Parts: sequence; C-alpha cells; structure tokens
Amino acid sequence: SLTIGGGGSGNFANHFTSTDKPNAKYIGVWNRQFLVLGNLNDEVGTEPNSCRWSALGNSTDMDEDQTTLADRNILNDEYGAVQRIVPGVEYGIVFQERAIQRADFVNIPAIFDFNVVDRMRGTPIPRSVTWYGRWIYYIAEEGFMRFDGANSEPLGDSKVDRNFWAQFDIANAVNVSAAIDEKPGAGEPVLQGAADVTVFFDYPGRRLQYVQWAAQGMANLPNQYYNWGVYVPRDYEVAKVKRLSVTFHDSQQRFLRPPWFHRGDTVLLSPHDFPFKSFGYGYHEALGTLRSFKQGSVRPYFGRRVDAVVDWALKKFGADATRVSCGGSGYWAGTAALQYGLRRFGRIAYVMADRHPDPDPRQTVPGKGRRRGRLPRLIMDASWGKPDWAC
Repeated sequence: SLTIGGGGSGNFANHFTSTDKPNAKYIGVWNRQFLVLGNLNDEVGTEPNSCRWSALGNSTDMDEDQTTLADRNILNDEYGAVQRIVPGVEYGIVFQERAIQRADFVNIPAIFDFNVVDRMRGTPIPRSVTWYGRWIYYIAEEGFMRFDGANSEPLGDSKVDRNFWAQFDIANAVNVSAAIDEKPGAGEPVLQGAADVTVFFDYPGRRLQYVQWAAQGMANLPNQYYNWGVYVPRDYEVAKVKRLSVTFHDSQQRFLRPPWFHRGDTVLLSPHDFPFKSFGYGYHEALGTLRSFKQGSVRPYFGRRVDAVVDWALKKFGADATRVSCGGSGYWAGTAALQYGLRRFGRIAYVMADRHPDPDPRQTVPGKGRRRGRLPRLIMDASWGKPDWAC
C-alpha cells in the first residue's frame, strides 16, 4: 500500500525504492498505471509548477527513464503553482492557480501531452477541488464552478459567489475541505441514445447505449461508470412471450452489436466487461489501486452490476421474469455465462456457453472447441490474483 511519510516526516521514503525519492504537495493516479506528483520538492529543487510521474505500473520507481516511462513536466509558471492532481483513467487533470491543464497519455517521448483547457480560471483553494463521475467541482476566483474535462461552468447565481468571497478570508484556504457523499443506488442505467455502430446488416429494432454509474459495492473504486448495449426487437411489444437475455461479449468486445442470434421476442442486454476482465463474476478489490493483492479479496462487482440491470430491464420492458437467459461463446464470454448464470439458480432459466443465448435449443448451432493454452488463466490471474502471490 502507499504510505506517505514516515512518522509524520512528510516524505515518500517509506514507499519509493528508486534512487529518487521526491516530495510533493499533491498526488494522484492516472490511467490506473502512473503515480503522479504535483508541486514538487525533489533533488532538482523546489518546483511548485511541476508534475512528475512514476514508471508504468510501478509506483515505487520515480527514476526518470524513457524505458519505464517515468518522467516529469514543468508547466508554464504564468499560471502559478500546481494546486491539485485529479485522478483519471482516460486522461489526467492538473489544477494550477490560474489555469486547468489536461494530460493525455501519448507514450514516448513525451509520455503525457499537457494542454491548457481553461486559461481563464484555476483555483486559489487547493482543497476545494473534488470530483464525482465526469464532473470536477472547485472554487475559482469568480466563485463555485464545475468542470467536465473540457469546459468550466458556474454552479449557481453570482450573488452566492459574491457573498462567499465577501466573507471568506483567503488566509483560511488551508482549512477548506470539499467532499461528496456517495450513496449506493439501485444501479439503474442511464440512456445515452442510439448506439453508434456501423454494420452491413442488422436485425430490425432499436440498438441503444446505456451507462451504469456504480458506487461502492458494485465497483471497487468510487465514481465508476460502465457501458451497456441494449437491443429491443421491432415487434417486441406485440410478442406473445416477452423474454430477456444477457449476452456476454467475446474478446473483440462487441457489446453494442453482439454476434448472437436476435429473436423477435427477446430484449438483449450486453454489458461491457471493461476495464477489468471479470469473466462474469468480479475482480480483486485492490485492482486499479496502489494496494497489494494480499489486502482484500475478489468481490462479485460485475455480477452485482448485471443483477441490477436485469432487475431494471424486467420492469422497463415488461419481460417475463421466468424467461431470463444468458450466454456467450469462447473462453471469455463462455466462462462469463457459466460464472453468472449457474450461480443464479431460480433466476436464470437458461445458460448457453457455446454459440448464442437462445432459449430455444432447436435454434442453437453447436460450436467447435479450441484449446487456448495458458492465456485465459493468465488473464484471470491479472483480475483475481493468486493465493500464493507474495505481493
């Protein structure tokens, strides 16, 4: 696990094993693979407008090296000191006193490409910055704001902002703390619109894309979202029997248009098993964090998310709860179908771990098995860990 400071000394000596052991005011994790430091005090000296990141996948190594991707970037001091490092998967965000910068991973030689996305405002109050989902909330010189990775917008009436600054003493900025209370919900997905897929042939009906926001219990990290594809047949409303089926995608991750037989009486739900391959169950609670696999255990996050969407879909589409099936083909999707379906006796009526999750076996085409060697086992180990791992 990451321990900052030894006995309150305020340094990283207890964590870093590299030659360089820099100190910094702010810390974050980008792309789930890089430990990022901001507002540095290291062997180069004090650099309040600088950022530095660890080797890829190794937070203990801060020695700058193109082969490990560990490096640093000195930001334009015109925008002031680094005030906050915001964690991110697709990109990272750096708050300075008078600007907000976005860092996109581009690999060598630059590693991260830094661009000013808001040069009109940053924050004079570092601890006012907090985040939930895609939104980052902060206090700028003009008042309370939120930022979506590209643009900032005010949260309320400017009268509230003026009243706040009239009463707030900037000398007390170190005492400001921002937090968002995340309460687990039902896990119902949110419609994003028609799925953006290009196909030469498609079944008649609607393909929709949904996003499921997951709090603790359905994910091991806060503020996580997961994509879903939903197919509704054209004549579903007039079907004598309304069915529901969960289709797990293959290694090509075709969840928006799963390569399965589409029945006219069945709504297909297709979860995107990403970024952690769960194989229909879940993954280790330390995955994507700086914790060791010795800390915690494998949790059924993925299965819980699928349960929530199935419950929602039964109500949304009026499907028969006794006619819910699931399936998938191959080492990934087939394993997911077995892991998910066979654990839900009385809830999943039919499991197909071969071709397509068709509740009518007469329409099922048997497939030929293939040996996959050790690859699936290695992929599973990456998500679940192994009891004998001493790390």
